[in-house]
Amino acid sequence: SDRQVWAATFSTFFAKFLTALSFALPFVLLDLGLAILVSVVWGYLIICLLSYHLASEQGMKPLNVIVEHIAIATFVIFASHAIGLWVKNTIG
Repeated sequence: SDRQVWAATFSTFFAKFLTALSFALPFVLLDLGLAILVSVVWGYLIICLLSYHLASEQGMKPLNVIVEHIAIATFVIFASHAIGLWVKNTIG
C-alpha cells in the first residue's frame, strides 16, 4: 500500500541519515587525523557486523564474507586516496 511505501521510504532515509551523521560526528569533536582514523574503524566495524548478519542469514561462513568485504573496503579506501593524490597533483 502507499502507506507502507512511504513508511519504508522514511525509515530508509532516517537510517541512512543517522549512519552518515555517525561518520560526521568525529570530525566535529576530534582533530582531523584522529577523526579519519575513528571513521575508518567505525566503517570497518559496521561492515563486519553487517557481513556477519548477511552470512548468517544466508547460511554462509561469516569469516569468509567478512574478510571479502573488508578486503573490498580496504581496496576502495586505498584507491580513493590514490585518486585524490592524483587529482591534487594534476589540478593543484
